[in-house]
Amino acid sequence: QEHSVTYRSGANLTPEVKNYTIACVGDSVTEGMKTTGGLKGKDAYPAQLQGLLNKVSNGKYTVKNYGCSARTALVNGDRPYHQTAEYTSSMASNPDVVIICFGANDSKVANWNAEAFRKDYTALIKGYQDLPSKPTVYLFYTTYIADQAQTGCRRDVIQNEILPIEYEIAKELGCKIID
Repeated sequence: QEHSVTYRSGANLTPEVKNYTIACVGDSVTEGMKTTGGLKGKDAYPAQLQGLLNKVSNGKYTVKNYGCSARTALVNGDRPYHQTAEYTSSMASNPDVVIICFGANDSKVANWNAEAFRKDYTALIKGYQDLPSKPTVYLFYTTYIADQAQTGCRRDVIQNEILPIEYEIAKELGCKIID
């Protein structure tokens, strides 16, 4: 419930209600690949998050989907996220919260380099942390890949190499983790 105070001068001082922007950044998991609502549709996790927050926050949150399928955190990967319009838009969105999810496409044979992944993912995350809005950053652990043959993403690399690196990066940079 909002309260306002009106002074004799006629000035009305109503507390400003902050609206929060959440930027969801990542690959096909973020974009909503293979969801029934289609890419960036109603079943992609950012849209689901928006629906949940609407129920409890009275519209104080705006969740934006900056996912782009098949993208990598690796700068020298086959399809680097930092070269997309979604990356540019997400950086310009002045977010209060950023949820980042990469790693699956980075695990492909043609892309995988543990040292480069650690360096590039750290730089990507720091880029968001250093925005003027100083957003809280959540690192969304790389998800299970059901069809390795079709995607080329490798479960063993995700499980044994990427997840431990993500944990270390989150700890080093003070990110929260979504598991």
